[in-house]
Amino acid sequence: LECEVRLSNLPAVGRSLVRASITSIADRKQREVIEYSEKKLLEMIATNRPLTKVLRAICRTAERVVPGSRGTVMLVSADQQYLELQSAPAFAKLELNAIRRLALADAKLSCGVAMATRKVVITKEISAHHAWQDHLDFAEKLGVSAVWSVPFDDAASRALGTLDLYFSEFSEPNTEQLDALNSLARLGALAVARERSELALNASEGRFTSLFNNVVEGVYIATPEGRLLAANPAMVRLLGYADEQELLDQVTRSSAYVREQDGKRFEERIRESDRVTGFESQMQRRDGEVIDVLENARLVEEPGQAPYVEGTISDVTERKRAERAVFAAKERAE
Repeated sequence: LECEVRLSNLPAVGRSLVRASITSIADRKQREVIEYSEKKLLEMIATNRPLTKVLRAICRTAERVVPGSRGTVMLVSADQQYLELQSAPAFAKLELNAIRRLALADAKLSCGVAMATRKVVITKEISAHHAWQDHLDFAEKLGVSAVWSVPFDDAASRALGTLDLYFSEFSEPNTEQLDALNSLARLGALAVARERSELALNASEGRFTSLFNNVVEGVYIATPEGRLLAANPAMVRLLGYADEQELLDQVTRSSAYVREQDGKRFEERIRESDRVTGFESQMQRRDGEVIDVLENARLVEEPGQAPYVEGTISDVTERKRAERAVFAAKERAE
């Protein structure tokens, strides 16, 4: 049991008294694991690690979040007709042949139902679920009795795939586990969208414009000194401006920070290593609202071109607010 022990002296006459309190920190440690894993996954995505490695890492992270599970990722095929197995690191290569390619129109298995309904599907007991009736022999051979399927979409609400967890015993998630799995599914969506966008980028400059405009993260290009050269619609919305030109006219990358030292710290890191990953800070929107953000960026130096910084910014305000609320509640309880 992971716990926190606090000792304090109590006033007493003629004797020494010590008050001791023991608090379980298992939940906090679990949140720390999730937060650390999400940062590493964001770093992998930001540095364009291969999609296969990112999806494998997502499966392994999900398995740590929910002990006793085995994770897989299914992706919608390019023709939008099938759901295809992309990652299953906890399974032997041939174990999942029966579900390697499923017709979306059939809505079979939990992942197929999740795609059809675009909702999380919790199958506590596979043998009693209608979508598994044609695959009960497969489930028995695989030794699975329950499965959770979490669908994920791209920024335009197009179905991308599912994150699925298989269990050898009947199982259903708690709220914290569902929240974590939804976060991992969103990262999966980001990784898939970025991978597909990168392929499009290599095909034509026009597809680069599509990536820039449709990626769910705020994306910017700036000079090394901080002057913004371009910002995508998500970045404009993130900081609360009417359009890109208004943002470029009124804001520099450095001036967006609430604390001036954060801007200086960012510039020092980009100068020292040409790359910044997992940089947490606060930025101020046009209406004065302060938001917590996570930033990744790199310095680009190409022959014949002036150097520039390209980066992504994600709004993590809700996550930070939840963390502060949990911390405050614990402080009050003690």
